[in-house]
Amino acid sequence: MPKEPEYLRRLHALRDGNTHYLSREQYAYFQRQPAALGRFDWNGQRWEFAVAGKDAVLYAFRQHHSWWGSDTYYAEKTDRIDPRVCGMDIEGQFWANPFTHVPGR
Repeated sequence: MPKEPEYLRRLHALRDGNTHYLSREQYAYFQRQPAALGRFDWNGQRWEFAVAGKDAVLYAFRQHHSWWGSDTYYAEKTDRIDPRVCGMDIEGQFWANPFTHVPGR
């Protein structure tokens, strides 16, 4: 059985659906992974990019720039599927079933 890629193991830690704080190094690590989606709005926030997990569920990442110079980095597992897999963009996935939100899925 082939070894699971490191980024999938790191995504696994985010599977609870809560917003997680990341270090600058962790954020930079995920920035180097193949992005499934560029900038998008989800869950009332603007996210910089998303990475797809093994099950094609998107994990969103964002950076908050503060005026005093210290940035904060966040990651969260979404309830959306990689648009390349399901053939529907993020907005379309919401309108297809707006009542589906499964935290921690």
